Amino acid sequence: MVYDEVVVRGTERRVEEAIALRRLFNSGIIEVVEQVDNEIVVNLQNSGIHHGEATVMSLARKLNAVAVMDDKRARHVTKALGVRLSGTPHVMMQLVRQGLLTKQEARHALDKIIEEGWYCSAKSYSEILKAIDGI
Repeated sequence: MVYDEVVVRGTERRVEEAIALRRLFNSGIIEVVEQVDNEIVVNLQNSGIHHGEATVMSLARKLNAVAVMDDKRARHVTKALGVRLSGTPHVMMQLVRQGLLTKQEARHALDKIIEEGWYCSAKSYSEILKAIDGI
């Protein structure tokens, strides 16, 4: 399950974002649901999509929800499935708009996920920071 992969294991490793996500789950802002279409998940995995991403795509499709994806290939597949799509920077900006993250916390979180291996170009990084500051 994505929650276990991101929040539980991340909290065990003391990953700052996982701890913040746990707070959002505990407060009810984000909820865990298990209504995936296993056939879609298996088919997506057979085509090379990671299990977590396949699960997110399947669930978003079934619930007519937004899938949060950053992986380029997974984003293309998500669009091909007709699923609405968002990415980590957009989620961060929404959290700032809602007062759940400060601009400083969002900038720090962005730097931290880049340190952890999330990739964005220098141009995208600059644009994300400008967007956060403009909120």
